[in-house]
Amino acid sequence: MPANASNDIVTRKKYPPSHEKSGEIRPFWFENANIKRPNGEGVRLRSSTGTNDKKIAIARTAHKIHEIETGQDQVQGQFIALEDALNRYWLEHVCKGTGEPKLASASFIRKTFLHFMRLLPEFTGRKTPLLNEISNNVVAQYVAQRCSEPNQNFKREKSGKVPLVGPKAVNNELCQLRAVLTRARLRWGYQVDTINSKGGPVRRPDPVRFDLHFLDTPDSPKRTITPDQQRRIVEFCNQPENSAQAHVGTLLMAGLWCPLRKMNLTTLDWSQVDMQARTISVRVKSKRPGGRLLVTPIIQPFWMWLANQGPQKKGRIFQRWDKNSGARGKDGQPLGRMVPFDSFKRAWNTVREECELEGITWHEATRKTAATRILLAGGDLVTAQKALGHSDIQTTMDYIGITDANVSTGLERAAEWAKVEGQGLAHFRHTNEKQEQ
Repeated sequence: MPANASNDIVTRKKYPPSHEKSGEIRPFWFENANIKRPNGEGVRLRSSTGTNDKKIAIARTAHKIHEIETGQDQVQGQFIALEDALNRYWLEHVCKGTGEPKLASASFIRKTFLHFMRLLPEFTGRKTPLLNEISNNVVAQYVAQRCSEPNQNFKREKSGKVPLVGPKAVNNELCQLRAVLTRARLRWGYQVDTINSKGGPVRRPDPVRFDLHFLDTPDSPKRTITPDQQRRIVEFCNQPENSAQAHVGTLLMAGLWCPLRKMNLTTLDWSQVDMQARTISVRVKSKRPGGRLLVTPIIQPFWMWLANQGPQKKGRIFQRWDKNSGARGKDGQPLGRMVPFDSFKRAWNTVREECELEGITWHEATRKTAATRILLAGGDLVTAQKALGHSDIQTTMDYIGITDANVSTGLERAAEWAKVEGQGLAHFRHTNEKQEQ
């Protein structure tokens, strides 16, 4: 942060007299700084920072002041090194100008950037490559190398082999590289495309065609749990000797009654539940800063379960039994107590193995199962979309696990409802008789 960065570089402004909110304070902070470029040219910053958080506004304005004072804001047509571009992208996009990561995908982006710094210098032939040296050939080599490397995020198979990096992971990394190049080209004004002079004296930009490098990926499995599997899970979790997994059965039923995302469900607080209106209000992930408010209804079985728990003003609804917590007995050993939790990965893996669920994930056992059952029970895609809180109905369509047997059953019901079979045969018989006459 530059030396002149202080609370004075941002200020509040009022709406103008011509505005309908004349005299009221505007929600966003405004830049308020006079600086000079290296050539002595003066610059006044008086625009909106786009945020009502003062710390973020100060950080953004201080970053802009630093760019102007060093001349980095006038770089149209210049080049930028890969490492500098990654660092700037990290500060602007991932950290939002605050110095601390703000995106949930920050860990993945960091690992991806490490792969870029490890492989791209080798394929470009330069220790510190520039963005304009990343060509289609370089990207093709990167894809081939990553597909041949072991995936360190997965455990070894029974044979002792480590699975290779999958096409979906490689495509995600290409998306990150494309995002960096796009931001450097459009927002920062750097030259990021290679120059193609083949076929004549004319030199023209030759941007990377990422659509040619993306790998084909199989459709995500649309597995769901059957009523019999649901029954086995609940029975297993209710057995006294399985007290360490008892909360999994409760969460499973709650996830089928109210198909919230895993984090929203495990951290659900009584303050988010309105027992009179029978609604739950949670913040779900969205492109908007801070997420999007989702208000979902509480169905009768879930409402009765909540009522039996004893509603409170605040506090976690779902808790697990921790034998190592609580008061200590006469022998000095803890007696155990119910404690809140955020993750239950180990408990779910145990339940999945004991109930022979193969590779079914928690997401498939709750949200995808709930979406599929809504349609099989006579609902429609829009109902499933609203229940799951999706902004795009295409996402809901990817959740539905319809089998060939379901399709066959649906066609039979449609034929029975309209009595097409009987009417059609009678029509064909009548037509044939006329032709014979």
